[in-house]
Order: sequence, then C-alpha cells, then structure tokens
Amino acid sequence: MAETEAYQHQAATALDISAARGTSSDPALKISHLVKEFKPSRSFREKHPERLTAQGMHRAVADISLQVYPGEVVVLLGANGAGKTTTLACAQGLTEPTSGTIQLLSEDPLLASPEMRASVGIMLQDGGLPNAVRPVPLLEHVAQMYANPYPVGELVDRLGIDAFNGTNIRRLSGGQKQRVSLAAALLGRLRYSF
Repeated sequence: MAETEAYQHQAATALDISAARGTSSDPALKISHLVKEFKPSRSFREKHPERLTAQGMHRAVADISLQVYPGEVVVLLGANGAGKTTTLACAQGLTEPTSGTIQLLSEDPLLASPEMRASVGIMLQDGGLPNAVRPVPLLEHVAQMYANPYPVGELVDRLGIDAFNGTNIRRLSGGQKQRVSLAAALLGRLRYSF
C-alpha cells in the first residue's frame, strides 16, 4: 500500500470509529455567542494596540457559536491567535468564558460532574508530555489510569509510534509528539475527545 493510501486508510478508520459512537438529536457540545477576553501583557498592548477592546482587553474569541453532534468530526481552522485553543479550553471548562454559554453533554463544563469529566478528553496544542520517557512506556502508564483502556499496542500501530519508540519525548519532532498526545487522549475510550 502506498504511503498516501496508508494515510487515507488510517484517516478513514479514525472516522469510522468516531461515527460508530452513535447519533443523537441533542448536541454533544453547544457553544452560543462565546466571548473570551484576557488582560493583555504590556508587550502585547504596545505591539498590538489595534487588537484591544475599548476597555483595553484582548478579545481572543469573538462571538463564536457552534453545535457538534455525536459522531461528527469537527475541525477548527484559523490563523495563529484566532482563538481555536481558547475556544476548546472554554468548552472543556479549563477557562471561564467572558460571556456566552457552553453546554458539554448537557452540562456547564465549569460545573461538570466527575462522570462527565471522565467521559471527555482533550489533546491541547502543547501536550505537556514528560521529556525523559519513551512513548510506549508513557502510554502504558497512562493506560493504567483507566478501567478499560484501548490496547496500547493497537494505538501505537495505528499512529506509527513504534517507528520512534526508542527515542525520548524531548527528542521527538513536533508531529511525533502530537501522535503520542493523540494516543494518550484516545486511551481512555472516552465518549468525546477534543
């Protein structure tokens, strides 16, 4: 199988897994008029005065609304600084919105129950992986935190992690680190992953 065909097969397989999780008339994630503002650093204020609100705040997310239904695969695209990561952090309850509402599995993610939190995972831009460990031992450790994890070997094979398992995380390329982060995010057989 050619490299492009292998990639297309892996992508199709990932989509099939997502679609198999079921459908519902209720959105798994509903974001309505999300706004998130931050107090800018002095350096940001000096370099980008045009990007400040009348109150002197930096608006990282400006009135985003979306709905995501079970089984859907959604991609947020935008330039650096467009608010993609901030939107996901708000959706997970990691950051409080300035205004707007968010419902994740019919709950406010800021006040989420432990059961809801245990069913949703996130792979952030910077995964925070420990530098001194190799990928497979790390994934085996993470798998022990779940009652019924995906088999580590299956994720390692699907994501091609075995090709660089002999290398510590600190020496991996950015794309290789992202593959390890993705595997860690999927290990728990979570209902939804960001």
